[in-house]
Amino acid sequence: MEQINYIAVIVTTFVIQFIGLLWYSPLLFGAKWMKLLKTNPDEVKAMGKTPHLLALITAFFMSFMMAFIIL
Repeated sequence: MEQINYIAVIVTTFVIQFIGLLWYSPLLFGAKWMKLLKTNPDEVKAMGKTPHLLALITAFFMSFMMAFIIL
């Protein structure tokens, strides 16, 4: 456990989250992703913040675990 570079794990976690943010943003594939799901931004806003917050926390935790295991 003492060989793990915790700074690298944290940085990698944030990089993974940033890449996901770009990937699902309107700049890259966000519009196409919503079209494939047959939804629109208004429907997403109507769902409220709780499901989105839970998904972000879960994604952050899973990114952390992946970085921790790989690094």
